[in-house]
Amino acid sequence: MLGAAAWASPGPPVSATGALELSSADGVDCKLGLEAADAGLRFRCSVPPSGSGDPAEAGFALTLPYLLVGSARPVGLAAFVEAPASAAVTLLGRSGAPLDAAWPLSAARAGAAVGKAFGAYAELPALDGASAGEWAAYGAWLAPRGFPLSALACVADTAAEPGGPGWYDPPVPAGRRAFGALGASFAGTGWALAGAAAAGLGLPGRDAAAGRAEARLSVAGLRLEAIASCAGPSWVDLGGGSAPFVRADLSLRRARAGLAWSLGWRYLRPDAYSADGAASALRASCDLAAWPGLFGVRALVGLADADGADGSVVELDARYRPAPAPWLSLRSSWRAADGAAERFDLGAAISVGERFPLELESGLRFVPEGRLYKAGLSLGASGDRASVRLRAGSDGWIPEGSSWPESIEGSIRLTARLP
Repeated sequence: MLGAAAWASPGPPVSATGALELSSADGVDCKLGLEAADAGLRFRCSVPPSGSGDPAEAGFALTLPYLLVGSARPVGLAAFVEAPASAAVTLLGRSGAPLDAAWPLSAARAGAAVGKAFGAYAELPALDGASAGEWAAYGAWLAPRGFPLSALACVADTAAEPGGPGWYDPPVPAGRRAFGALGASFAGTGWALAGAAAAGLGLPGRDAAAGRAEARLSVAGLRLEAIASCAGPSWVDLGGGSAPFVRADLSLRRARAGLAWSLGWRYLRPDAYSADGAASALRASCDLAAWPGLFGVRALVGLADADGADGSVVELDARYRPAPAPWLSLRSSWRAADGAAERFDLGAAISVGERFPLELESGLRFVPEGRLYKAGLSLGASGDRASVRLRAGSDGWIPEGSSWPESIEGSIRLTARLP
């Protein structure tokens, strides 16, 4: 009786989502996703417009307990070895397999991983042609859940380098590179800290090392996030790219009583032996919700040289949504480089309706060469399980005097969801 009851009991719930998009510019794009407990399947295919000459593409990502196969992206120590100076948070909150499932045609890599707390993996070029390189890597990892330490080792093939014109930059034959990385992560109430170190060995080739640290602290309504990385002058990552000598990112945020603001600072020094080419940037944002409406301002000031003499960039973005007309959104954007204005944008968007949404957007851009325009209209119908969206608009910014009919693209998007 017990066995019969267990057999008759329903299994874990399965959720399914699907989307079909037909575009005059991009052709047909189909996506299907299935999720159930610890298993999932993502499938996507794309058929280009007739006459484009591009081939159709398809890909998948399958996840099961202790197994991942298909489109993937590196995470944790694998992402650190691939890009030690990434601006994104790489180490904090990461544990387990070095690969994570990703939507096909959007991921630049494919791969397979077997295991949970430890195992083996392979990272390969994307099967759908969207690869960020033709290199492949194979390795193993150890990351017990709840344990602060983790480790990763992998080997990747390297392409031959032609070398430079001088005797100090000789050609390098094709070979292999071996990487080893160690990571540590600690967390408490309101704080988290993670760090990693990696060494790359050329077989043959140059040997080098890299390190990275990430920290997050929340206290008294303030949220501080810091990322710092350093790589040796001879560092060569899995794809054959280099990394800057030093990179640091700091950000401070606070949100309370309708006011949210943030401050950020970034420093980049590509060369270990000279400060020439170093760059720094300051960024700030502020969002205020008050009785006139919602205000938002973003500012960026960047200096390309250590002394701030050349390569300066200034960007200022503003948004406003009036309280009497919450369906209206106004925006502006201004950018200047080396003391000269490069562009100034003005835009407006209207969005009304929930069950039958209507969206209308327009934009005007001023550049030294003249004026650019863009516009778009979207109509849709949404239900509990399905929705349809029709859109027609310009293909990016259109120069003044261009033919609008030739610059308009249309699309139809259908989505469906099962409980």
